[in-house]
Amino acid sequence: MGSQARVMLMMPDLFNIKNFVQQIAEAVAAVVGIDVTIFNDSLLRVAGTGRYLEQVGQRINPTAAFAKVLQNGRPAAVFNPTVNKECLACELKASCSEIANIAYPITMNNRVKGVLALIAFDEEQRLKLIKQKDIYINFLSRMAELISSKLIEQGMQAELMEASQRLQGIVDAFSDGVVFVNQDRKVISCNPAAARILATGQAELRGQSIAACGFPALESLFLATLQEGRELVDKEIVQEGHDFTRRYLCSTRAVCHEGQVIGAIVFLKDYEAIYQMVNEAGGNKNYFGLDEILGDHPLIQGAKETARKASLTDSTVLIQGESGTGKELFARGIHGLSRRKNGPFVAINCAAIPDTLLESELFGYEGGAFTGAKSKGKPGKFELASGGTIFLDEIGDMPLSLQAKLLRVLEERKITRLGGISATPVDVRVIAATNKDLETMVAKKEFREDLFYRLSVIPLKIPPLRERKSDIPVLAAFFLQKYKRLYGKEIKGFAPPILALLQQYDWPGNVRELQNVLEYAVNMAEGSLIQEKNIPEKIRNRNKTAEIGLAEGEELFPLKEAERILLQRGLTIFGTTDKAKTEIARRLGISRASVYRKLKTYGLT
Repeated sequence: MGSQARVMLMMPDLFNIKNFVQQIAEAVAAVVGIDVTIFNDSLLRVAGTGRYLEQVGQRINPTAAFAKVLQNGRPAAVFNPTVNKECLACELKASCSEIANIAYPITMNNRVKGVLALIAFDEEQRLKLIKQKDIYINFLSRMAELISSKLIEQGMQAELMEASQRLQGIVDAFSDGVVFVNQDRKVISCNPAAARILATGQAELRGQSIAACGFPALESLFLATLQEGRELVDKEIVQEGHDFTRRYLCSTRAVCHEGQVIGAIVFLKDYEAIYQMVNEAGGNKNYFGLDEILGDHPLIQGAKETARKASLTDSTVLIQGESGTGKELFARGIHGLSRRKNGPFVAINCAAIPDTLLESELFGYEGGAFTGAKSKGKPGKFELASGGTIFLDEIGDMPLSLQAKLLRVLEERKITRLGGISATPVDVRVIAATNKDLETMVAKKEFREDLFYRLSVIPLKIPPLRERKSDIPVLAAFFLQKYKRLYGKEIKGFAPPILALLQQYDWPGNVRELQNVLEYAVNMAEGSLIQEKNIPEKIRNRNKTAEIGLAEGEELFPLKEAERILLQRGLTIFGTTDKAKTEIARRLGISRASVYRKLKTYGLT
């Protein structure tokens, strides 16, 4: 639907109530025995009876006498078309079959919105119009008022809808979470921040009871507000999961109508976000610097040095590294050291947005570009990042059709909105990142070769954690300090075997996995030290299965048992997917088919 059509649907217009208008036309025709036609202020015939029924949806000639009623807003009667001056200028007077008519304006708020007319096609109807002119004009005025009242009702609905959309837009922009619950404790709406804080989706929350959503602490708060009208302010909530703990502050307010509680609103504040905000207010930097990327290993120091040099120019940077290695941290660090540091840093994950929406997210759209688009259009991430840096994460997941447009933007430094015809210059520094092998994708025609070379002007490779295990102690100490402070734990350090245990693990999830493990350990710790039992079982088991030794009293270890242990170790490290089994085969130096066969033999499938 185009933008003009959507505007028409929002504006009070006879076309938008055409079914009602047609009913009025048929009722008037049935009462007076004369055909009726009704058209709007755009001269579009909205309703009609008799021979005009087939012409509904067509426009009348702007030189017709009816058009003058739109202009002056006064009723008019034509009883002698060949003589009346109103008809002399009509282009269709020679072929017109009408021999008389009475037309009455339909007004709303002193504006003419259309015309209601009686049409005579024979002499008997003409005489009837002449004799009862005043009666018919009075009758048409009543019908016009009825149509006008319907237009006013439509206008009020449109205003309410627009106000509701504006309010929803404001609520959606809140950094705090907002959830509305009715008397039955069901979620009627929530904003994106609430879904993020509660680690769920908006669609999953809407229509569900708070109990069904798995938030018992929230349910008890809502219950107190719904039943007693009791309002709470900044109540701390701890949400415990199988492998996570979340904290947020919660406030509730009752929604009342005529003295009765009909629902409740809850406001959620992310605990860690508040903590970071307080730190920034205290003078800490509001961007991530390269010096804050921890590690003394030559590989990570080399990556940081490359990033520092890259920050001195506006050249495009392609950051490659496995998931969890900190690619966005490097991107933010480059931005923070560049001349653009006071400009925006806009990040977008190309893998997290459906292909059909990615183009509009990147380049924006004009009003009416597609169904559901805002009437005024919307700027894309490139426009929002103008003067700063745009970070295109997971660039390897961008569809080929969009890669061509991105290449053109990189070369021309101009963007064209979806549905637009003019190009807009943008001053943006582009940093892209991927955990995929783009060169292999280029060879397979899965990624454009020209775009690959355009992105990798400055290639930056981030080493996985398993290649810099000497940095694990300093990283572990950092995360320990972070989470013991966050959760109020008095933990002094690690028990002697812990750091060795962490350094023996290969960390397929890299630094992100290490961070999660330390958060888990802090939550599980009961004393002043992190003990081995506080480390996730998969890491403890991984290191035990890695130690293939001789059983007591045996001189040799059975090869089949060693084979089974190695396969089990592979499954623990890499997982059970087809991709994981391919990697296991590569590490063991055997074919993938052999891996599948041996897994079945040892009952490890």
